Order: sequence, then structure tokens, then C-alpha cells
Amino acid sequence: MKERNQERAEVTRAATQADDAEQKHATLLQEIEKVKRNLIAYFPGPNCVAKIQMRTKSITETKDLQQELQQLKSDKEELVTQLEEAQFRVAEESINRADVEVRH
Repeated sequence: MKERNQERAEVTRAATQADDAEQKHATLLQEIEKVKRNLIAYFPGPNCVAKIQMRTKSITETKDLQQELQQLKSDKEELVTQLEEAQFRVAEESINRADVEVRH
């Protein structure tokens, strides 16, 4: 039972991390759009290099967050599988215990 509670806590933790990463990703996308609008307003024309550098940095950060999100989702799936396996073992043990009690 303790093992099952720990696995549930791990799944919950992984899900929370995945949600946090998704939120960071959405926030970054919004910031990228805001930066693009501000750059266009403040640096029209010949200062395109500054715009491109800022956009490239934002895209890189977004990709990093996407990779982190994917890893968290993968970890979550692994923990869910472990939890399901533990629940199956508990159910199986309960059946075995009931069989032993019936025999005695």
C-alpha cells in the first residue's frame, strides 16, 4: 500500500511538472509574440539583425521547453505504467490471500 501511494505521488509530481512545462511554453510563446511586435515598432527597417537575434533566442528557449515537456510526459507515462503494474500485483496478492484463507 505504501509503495502504491509513493507511485501515485510520483505520477502526480510528474503530471504537475508536465503542466508547469506546458504553462511555461505557452508563456514563452506569448512573450515571443510580444517581443516581435515591440521589435518591429522600435527597430523598423535596417535593424533587422537585432530582431532576428531576439527571435532566434526565443525559438531556442521554446524548443528547450518542448523537449523538457516531452521528457516529463514520457516520465509520467512510465510512472503510470509502474502504478498500474503495482495495482495489478496488489489485486493479484489479494486474490492469492483470499484463496489461502479459503483453504484454511
